Amino acid sequence: MPELSLADHSQSPPALHIPRSYNAAYDLIERNLRAGYADKLAFIDDQRSLTYRELDQRSAAFANILGSLGIERERRILLCMHDTIDLPIAFLGAIKAGVIATALAILRATLNEASLSGQMKQFAEALDLYADSQWQHMRMEEEQILPLAERELTEEDWAYIDAAFAVNRESRW
Repeated sequence: MPELSLADHSQSPPALHIPRSYNAAYDLIERNLRAGYADKLAFIDDQRSLTYRELDQRSAAFANILGSLGIERERRILLCMHDTIDLPIAFLGAIKAGVIATALAILRATLNEASLSGQMKQFAEALDLYADSQWQHMRMEEEQILPLAERELTEEDWAYIDAAFAVNRESRW
């Protein structure tokens, strides 16, 4: 089960402790549930609203769907959807599942704005730069970081890493 992060605000800057079994979506939602906000509104769109309790349940259901589809931890998915309360459900559900999600809702709004202002060329250039940076990041992981890790990490290091991932695999979702 994931744990909450801890912050010591008695010093500046605050000291932050992130546990090995940390999950950002769990932290965000669980903090609000523990604070008594389960039935408070978490998100509102033009047609619906969502409480923290519903966000917890629906994001967990989305995380389970990703798992049933065979989408493993640290895989990347693209969320192509409108900016409604379904977006945080899917985005936080992906994080709960350990999946890396990119949401196109923000890009869509930017695309609309660029289209209306006649700046499509600039938008396309910015999008190309963004996509290129993502590919560079993935290439660096595959060509540099993983080979370095395979070369330098000991069996004990790998056992520690495997244990950390095992803790996160045993989540309640």
